[in-house]
Amino acid sequence: MNHPLREGQTGEEESFASGFAPTYRDQEFMKISESMRLTDPFHGARKLIPILLIPLLLASCSPSQAAHPTPTPYPPVDVLEPARYIVKTGTVQKTLTLNGRITPVASQPVFFEVDGIVTDVRFASGDEVSAGDVIASLSTQDLQYQLDRAKLNLQANQLKTNLAAVTQAQIAVSQAVTEDERLLAEAQLTDAQNQAKIQDIEVQLLQADVDHLEAEIAGRQITAPFDGEVQSLTVHPGDSIMAFAPIGLLVDPSRLEVTANVTPEVVPQLGVGQAVTVTLPVHQVVFNSFIQSVPTRIGATEDNVISISLPEDLSATSGELATIFIILQERRNVLTLPPAAIRTFQGRAFVIVAEPDGTRRRYDVQLGLQSEVRVEIVNGVTEGQIILGE
Repeated sequence: MNHPLREGQTGEEESFASGFAPTYRDQEFMKISESMRLTDPFHGARKLIPILLIPLLLASCSPSQAAHPTPTPYPPVDVLEPARYIVKTGTVQKTLTLNGRITPVASQPVFFEVDGIVTDVRFASGDEVSAGDVIASLSTQDLQYQLDRAKLNLQANQLKTNLAAVTQAQIAVSQAVTEDERLLAEAQLTDAQNQAKIQDIEVQLLQADVDHLEAEIAGRQITAPFDGEVQSLTVHPGDSIMAFAPIGLLVDPSRLEVTANVTPEVVPQLGVGQAVTVTLPVHQVVFNSFIQSVPTRIGATEDNVISISLPEDLSATSGELATIFIILQERRNVLTLPPAAIRTFQGRAFVIVAEPDGTRRRYDVQLGLQSEVRVEIVNGVTEGQIILGE
């Protein structure tokens, strides 16, 4: 059964008016609520605020009053005209640019011919040497002893000559009176001559021993093959050295040239006497020269180096950088177009010609020498025609 609210009864008390007995906690809550209602003059108005806000919220969410975003306009599309090229008569060059250095004409790595221990180093990097100077040596103590003995044996055998016996036998033959004396004297002469030949052979053998030991000792020394400068030397007394391992470099700084490495594919296109243009950035000098040597053998393991003559009146230093420009092939007075004007399809080259009446027409063309800048047109177009690029 429903019970109406009594005058002065709050909403919180409705559940208690329905016939249920309030608990102690409910009674305390009712007292606090009644106290707040009596002391807060805005208690009733505070309850009306959420109700008044509902229409405003509904109005703001109404589709009819929602703001529409302004669309961003697309930028206008520019229609690019194709580039235009004119068929011209000119020159097409296939060129090669290399990076090189100024190097001595005469340079030679130095090394020992046998294994050993370094005992003597007489020069250092940067020192000047003359041809025949001993630069460094290995230990030769054992060989020197053998050489000394061989020389003594040689001298002793040279003193034991049989020339006197041969001369005496020859005199005896000439003075023989009877046949028996002559035969005896001739036999003695033959024996003396044979002994002299044997002695001569022994001397030659001993001389060969001396020469061999001297060569071995020389092999344990590094001597300068020409007048020049020790550009590098990396050994010191006491170092253990392997045979034929380079330990330094000897150069002749009085004669210089320009050298550059080339790939094996380019070598067949180069030759002695071929014209080149060289630029030395340090001196800001450009000069014309020619190739004076090319690789004789071509391969991945070979040093594919070309050398270029340097003017004698040019003051330069070994090690300076150089830029080398070489014309490999050239065609003069031929029809040319830039590479961008030529199109290809399935291996065929063609161009699009802008005809005088405004139409466009495709022409197949035959290409000749090609470079990064110009291409030779053998046939297919004529001078003055306008070609459309892509």
